[in-house]
Amino acid sequence: LLEFCPASQMKELVRKLLAELHALAAHAYGNFLTQALLKFGTDEDHDRILQKLTEIFRSLVSETHSCAVISAALSYGDASRRQKFARVLLDEPGLPCSWRAVPMGMSPCYGF
Repeated sequence: LLEFCPASQMKELVRKLLAELHALAAHAYGNFLTQALLKFGTDEDHDRILQKLTEIFRSLVSETHSCAVISAALSYGDASRRQKFARVLLDEPGLPCSWRAVPMGMSPCYGF
């Protein structure tokens, strides 16, 4: 249904959900809502979500459902924004080496 929401509704929805992004991203069903926001949101929505994901990234990598959100963040939206987010993740100090050694498209969250 999100793809049919007017921009004004999406902006308010994103604003409210950003406060709960960590819980939603880690939730068995909430992660799908977060992925849909990334898929159907505006560039402004993407920027706000990616900024928040960047802030809480370290606490998300150990959660299976959150990894699907990180994958969506790297899959949807403007290519330059996705590349910037990927660079932030790769430059994060102290990441397990699997994050840096995994071919694109494979998730280290699942142990591949």
